[in-house]
Amino acid sequence: MLKTITKFSAHKTALTISIVMAAVSLIFLIPMSLFFMVIPSVGGGDAVSEFMPFMMLLVMPAMYLVFGYIMTLAWTYIYNWVSTFTGGIQFTIRDESEEEPPEA
Repeated sequence: MLKTITKFSAHKTALTISIVMAAVSLIFLIPMSLFFMVIPSVGGGDAVSEFMPFMMLLVMPAMYLVFGYIMTLAWTYIYNWVSTFTGGIQFTIRDESEEEPPEA
């Protein structure tokens, strides 16, 4: 079955993608923060370098959320405009109940 994506809901798409980006960033930030807390700091360290992993855990997911939302919002508006000229992205889907066509 051939389907065509002719328009994305800009807000809904941007919200979903930005939340996923923020959540995925935690997968990397939590281990990195733990790593930076465990390794000794070069040059003796100070209060700023010891505070940085905690700050990174707070700031980076928020930045991914905000900038991910803005960039996805821009992308969906551009895609919706371009798809009026090109017809959009086409893809084929099939139901699980359908039999697979024989390969040539």
